[in-house]
Amino acid sequence: MTPVQGLQDNLQSWKRFCACTTAEQEESTRKEEAHGRGGIPLCTKLCYAVGGIPYQTTNIAMAFSFQIFLLDVVQLN
Repeated sequence: MTPVQGLQDNLQSWKRFCACTTAEQEESTRKEEAHGRGGIPLCTKLCYAVGGIPYQTTNIAMAFSFQIFLLDVVQLN
């Protein structure tokens, strides 16, 4: 299994998890709205957190490569 297929499988499992808990979340949000406390569901927070991992990994790899480029190729100290 390639890393891309693994990520797609993980995404599908998260979607299934979110779909299973939406009825429970809707009930809890109705209760919270009655009390005046509406918030972002946990599933949404987790999806955003998981989605940010590739972006941060790309930034780290680019910063590391740029440092090597500046030190070795440009010979900037």
